Amino acid sequence: DDKVIQWFWTYVKSLNKEGLKHLLLFWSGTCSLPLYGFSKNDHSNNDHQQWSIDTLESDEHDSKFLPKASICSYSLHIPNYISYDILKNKFDVVLQFGYFGYTNN
Repeated sequence: DDKVIQWFWTYVKSLNKEGLKHLLLFWSGTCSLPLYGFSKNDHSNNDHQQWSIDTLESDEHDSKFLPKASICSYSLHIPNYISYDILKNKFDVVLQFGYFGYTNN
């Protein structure tokens, strides 16, 4: 029900194949899809991490922060942006520059 997470999924739906690849690389450190999908299931073992998204709580809606990812725990942390346009702008920056270091490109 969180509006920021709803905006995130709207943004994801707007991405082309290359943008989705960069998002996966930023979020997980790899551009390969998870073998057992994005959630725990009957085929996964206890070591399988479930992917998660949360919003970073703050007293102010500070739009200068970028989203953060923890690739070891497959968690995505999104600041509590006040509009979809700000979220889109910040993720555009992250997907353009935030995946470097995970690839040789």
